[in-house]
Amino acid sequence: MKQIIFTLFLFLTINFFGQKIIEYKIDDNLRIQIPENYEIKDTLEQKVVKAFVDNGLILIITSSNIGKTAATIKNEKDLLKFYKGFRAGHIKSLNGKLINEEFVNKDGLKLYSFSYIATMGEEVQLRNCLVLFLQDNTYILQFWQPESMKNEMKIVNENFFSSLKISKGFTLENQLSFSNEEQTLDSYSLGYTIGKIFGKLLVLGIVIGLIILIAKKINK
Repeated sequence: MKQIIFTLFLFLTINFFGQKIIEYKIDDNLRIQIPENYEIKDTLEQKVVKAFVDNGLILIITSSNIGKTAATIKNEKDLLKFYKGFRAGHIKSLNGKLINEEFVNKDGLKLYSFSYIATMGEEVQLRNCLVLFLQDNTYILQFWQPESMKNEMKIVNENFFSSLKISKGFTLENQLSFSNEEQTLDSYSLGYTIGKIFGKLLVLGIVIGLIILIAKKINK
């Protein structure tokens, strides 16, 4: 399975080289610049946007804070614990190794950035991630690239994350949530659970999506 994933990834990164970059509206809260030939998988609770740029893969995931895994975030401390838990669960599910992490202040809001190393087939990848909880939505922005090309891809990676625009008027109050007052787990544990779920669904979604894309290209 790992070799199949690697082959599909390599095939499509080569064929999607040099796309035109556009500003993409994630929703009313966020905008970001991505290649124009992106793919979307949208469900009631989660939306995944995939785009290939040069030798990198861009992933944008939006998940609504509803259902059994909905988190109650009463204050900034809960928010930061949620972020930390998400990072731990996400990396664990992908058998990755944490490289660095930091909390980011942007437009009056608290975001969380982390990078980790993971393998796909025979390729060692550097994966950079930015997480934002806002208006009862969790936003995950990721940029995957070959670890061996981290210097060549540095500008592309930085341009992607720096292009993020957040609508004006939000404060920390918009990052709190009381949607699941009956929860028994703390915010870290819930973040960990959500991070693991996202990791598993992410890999499965990428494999299925790449197979479909390759089939379409072959048929043409």
